[in-house]
Amino acid sequence: DGNTKDSRTEVKWDFPALMSSLTRQVDKAKSYMRDMMPNKFDYEEIRQSDETAHGTSDEFAKSHLLGSKSLGLFSSIVIVVNNIAGPGMLVLPMVYQEAGWVVPTVVLLLICVGSGFAATFLVDTMARIPENGRFQRRIEFVNIFEEYWGMKGMYIAQVGFIMNMMAQICSSIVSNAQVMDSFIVFLSPYSSTYALQLWPSLDFLTWKPPKEMLDRAPTMSMAEATNCHRTNVVPFRLEDGVSENRVIISFGYILLGVLLIPMSLMNL
Repeated sequence: DGNTKDSRTEVKWDFPALMSSLTRQVDKAKSYMRDMMPNKFDYEEIRQSDETAHGTSDEFAKSHLLGSKSLGLFSSIVIVVNNIAGPGMLVLPMVYQEAGWVVPTVVLLLICVGSGFAATFLVDTMARIPENGRFQRRIEFVNIFEEYWGMKGMYIAQVGFIMNMMAQICSSIVSNAQVMDSFIVFLSPYSSTYALQLWPSLDFLTWKPPKEMLDRAPTMSMAEATNCHRTNVVPFRLEDGVSENRVIISFGYILLGVLLIPMSLMNL
């Protein structure tokens, strides 16, 4: 019994062995990630792969990696429109209306110049990676950080990139779904759109603009149309002073998904 007690005590308080085991597991995970991520981005390895077994190198890249190395015309148009028509595009008319045309135009030009310099520096940094002077290799955004800052830099860049994309995606989905619902109201003979409420209670919702606004819609001026958002004439938006939280899936949201989800599955 004494020997058993001592053995249990030794195992229970053997922190060096526990830390050594954890370290080995972490090293195995790092090794696995290192094998799975960096080597998979090396386009030269794909070009030198067995094309007899995998077909052309582009076909092998499309099926095993993040798509082919180059973009087609349609893919380029989709990416440019996606980058330009973000959620900020919806408020630009109101910005120009309230601030005039001089200050917003100057700010947008400065942002354009800054973005151009940032893109140039990024491309230059990518070209300075060994054996990539003419962009022969398959180098993604996070691989630049990996080359100069190591694996930790790559992980930090990857997390920051994903968080930035999620913030943009969430705001864009909400704004674009509201625009799509407004478009459905415009096309609907009943001037209404619909939604399924999931929380706090299961319900079917119908929304339409105020009657006086519908009556004035054919002769409404641009300034009056801009004031719609100021007066909370936004699909399924609660009135001022109402703070109830709810989760809904609108018809515009579903239609937006039907249109955009196939594009998200394309090779871009």
